[in-house]
Amino acid sequence: MRILLVNKFLYPKGGAEIVCLGLADWLRAAGHEVQLFGMEDGRNPESPDADCFPRAIDYHARRGLGRKALEAVRTIYSSEARRGMGRLLDRRQPEIIHMHNIYHQLTPSILAPARERGIPVLLTLHDYKLACPVYTFLRDGKPCEDCLRGGPLPVLLHRCKDGSLPESAVLLAEALLHRLLRSYPRGVTAYTSPSRFLREKMIAAGAIGPDQIRHLPNALPFDAATLERPYEQPPAREAPEMLWVGRMSAEKGLHTLLAAIASSELPLRLLLVGDGPIEGELRRRAAELGLESRVRFLGRKDRAEIPSLIAASDGTVLPSEWYENAPLSLLESLALGRPVIASRIGGIPELLTEGETGWLFEPGDRDSLRGALGDWSESRERRELRGKRAFRVAREHHHPETVNFHTLEIYRSLLAGAR
Repeated sequence: MRILLVNKFLYPKGGAEIVCLGLADWLRAAGHEVQLFGMEDGRNPESPDADCFPRAIDYHARRGLGRKALEAVRTIYSSEARRGMGRLLDRRQPEIIHMHNIYHQLTPSILAPARERGIPVLLTLHDYKLACPVYTFLRDGKPCEDCLRGGPLPVLLHRCKDGSLPESAVLLAEALLHRLLRSYPRGVTAYTSPSRFLREKMIAAGAIGPDQIRHLPNALPFDAATLERPYEQPPAREAPEMLWVGRMSAEKGLHTLLAAIASSELPLRLLLVGDGPIEGELRRRAAELGLESRVRFLGRKDRAEIPSLIAASDGTVLPSEWYENAPLSLLESLALGRPVIASRIGGIPELLTEGETGWLFEPGDRDSLRGALGDWSESRERRELRGKRAFRVAREHHHPETVNFHTLEIYRSLLAGAR
């Protein structure tokens, strides 16, 4: 089968990229012809089709008002990306196109060339963009569903994009234009969602019909050697170590986590891996709470180091206070046999079973989290029992062979419908 995979970044920047590139590797190993389309970037793998890729946009770089205005237009609708997609389709003639994150740097403009050539398009949703212009259903660090049924106007009223009126106006214009053009209904044949929670939100918003979107879980982002390893016990230590990995931002629930640890005398250590806009604030808060000996900030680590860090821990924690979709960090922890303490929000409860593979607590509730931490820390036997169950369940339901077999089934059904 000739397959084109599309994502705005073609290097392992985040979860969507890891999923897309992992699928590409698996499909090639299974004997399929796979091409990639994305934005120009020196970190991309070498590609004979790089001449078709649109120029890079770096929204964090310093630039003048004129440049910002041009990039705002490209954010809404990229004619350059559309032309590049058309050239690549004519050159490679894929039978099916599987898209992942395409917003802003590529834009839904790239759906038109596929529609014009009659090529089926599958779009995997990794966020809430089709119903929320800022992706997240998040405002001022808290869940917000104002755009769910009433349309995208609240993004401007609330200045949801970093408190900026101009940037929020760009996102409103983007949402309204593609509604007017019917870019997604006309250009996407079918959708998949890594969580049932996201699927239901898209249906509730009226963005997608129930028969158009299927639940397809993420595959484990591990190589064959890691997948073949047996369960390994955590290292023996006097006090259990808990790991958190991610971007340090308000919605991640880290203030609640520090407060829960400080309000107890639990014999545990917390290791924080990552950085972000509230790192300095968190460091100060940990010092104020007297947690210097119990909390360590390890900074950002290379993506390849994360599995080893998880395996060296006694478990991980995910205290998020926003609608997490299907976080790979949680899935990785379970598949490495490390139980997770996580908030009961978004798609998390679909991956984690209370009392079986981990602990769930109410998001933003310090006392609820403290109770879960206490149960986790007091019994190594309990942690290991849940870790072993997690190891087995995650590998059964999220093994790449299982998930990608279902992906191929979807491809074949779309191809059959197109004939």
